[in-house]
Amino acid sequence: MILVTGAAGNVGSHLVTQLLDAGEKVRAVTRTPGNRSFPEQVEVVPGDLTHRDTLAEALDGLERAFLFPVSTGLDAFLEAARLSDLQHVVLLSSSTVTGRPAFTYAQWAAHRAAAFGGRR
Repeated sequence: MILVTGAAGNVGSHLVTQLLDAGEKVRAVTRTPGNRSFPEQVEVVPGDLTHRDTLAEALDGLERAFLFPVSTGLDAFLEAARLSDLQHVVLLSSSTVTGRPAFTYAQWAAHRAAAFGGRR
């Protein structure tokens, strides 16, 4: 199963569809699970990327996650991830697709991701 953060947004909703089409099991984390509509195959759990203590259920038993960048939530997510079995995180960071990062958030995110412990 793969955790998808930002699953209700433009990128996340397309990713959820593609993962389901590929036969993957998907868990979506959202602050307001009752206010979101997901395909019935998606396991929806409550959680807030800015509050580490709300992410235990979302990360429980998972090894893979897609992280939509929320600058105020990256530290909390990574702290929760360190306490879980998570092994692989994909961070959406399109500002660095080519060449040297022009956006400082990308550099900051790369530094924080390295602090995850180098696990892949």
